[in-house]
Amino acid sequence: MDVMNRDRPSDYLAEIQLAQLNGGPHSHSVRHRQDSAADSLAAIICSDASALTLSPSNPTVWCVLFGTLHLAVNGGVTYLRRGDIYVADNAASPEAAVISNGIVMALSTSSAGWAALGKLAGPARSEFSLIPETYTKRPAFCRALLRCVRRMNVQQDAVARHANARALVSTLIELQAETLKTIARCPGQSMSRKRAVFTRLQRVRSHIAACAHEDLDIPNLAFAANYSVGRFITIFRTVYGETPYSCINRHRLNSASALLAQSDLAIGEISQSTGFPNQTSFNTALKRRFGQSATEFRAHSNRNLRHQRGKSAQS
Repeated sequence: MDVMNRDRPSDYLAEIQLAQLNGGPHSHSVRHRQDSAADSLAAIICSDASALTLSPSNPTVWCVLFGTLHLAVNGGVTYLRRGDIYVADNAASPEAAVISNGIVMALSTSSAGWAALGKLAGPARSEFSLIPETYTKRPAFCRALLRCVRRMNVQQDAVARHANARALVSTLIELQAETLKTIARCPGQSMSRKRAVFTRLQRVRSHIAACAHEDLDIPNLAFAANYSVGRFITIFRTVYGETPYSCINRHRLNSASALLAQSDLAIGEISQSTGFPNQTSFNTALKRRFGQSATEFRAHSNRNLRHQRGKSAQS
């Protein structure tokens, strides 16, 4: 794994040799160093104020153990919070910064390295590969992956080695189970074709998530996915259960509702900063989703916050 940039020294947890990729006997060693080989799994723990950029050729699993992770990817910014997991494919090179007293674990290797890990786990996992996706509120999976890495970060015999590889791969397969159902809804006669379509759609969807506050144009999104506008909207709705515009609107409302509840910004500033064309359209969208205007939503959020603080003070 190529660590391209580390602005602040992070704790380099381990480099775990997976297997000889040419079919030779399995080997395993752990070396605490920064110039990782292509056939090893690099596990990196990033603490608060760490900044890290990984090689774009390496699919990477980011697990937020505590705090918040700031990811600059696909031309936009994504914030991940405790318990969230982000799987980046080999076409993206996220620039990561850990904030809010955060601790983040990154697992990274080449596509061949992930395939070798699947082979270590046994014949049933030999076709294992990562699927690019964002998984929110999955603290149990974060803890399970951390346990697997800790167990692999010791010298072991072959039986223990393979058992831990199986545990790591099984955890990732369980995490990706729902995503596999999504892939099955993609057009295509073969799984490889479906995955190719899914990958294109995911890149567009990730761009929407990161840039929903911008003036996103559906024809440009369709072009990025290599579809006509009509075909793009149809396939997107079939695969994800919502139209591209609904997806954009959902992300804008999520950001806006958080700002209403957690900031003192004026409602007009919030509507503008989150991508709504004007305050009227913002209020209409908010009322359609939450049944409240922006003013009512903020007042309700403030009452809930005061109530929670009162309960905390009493306890």
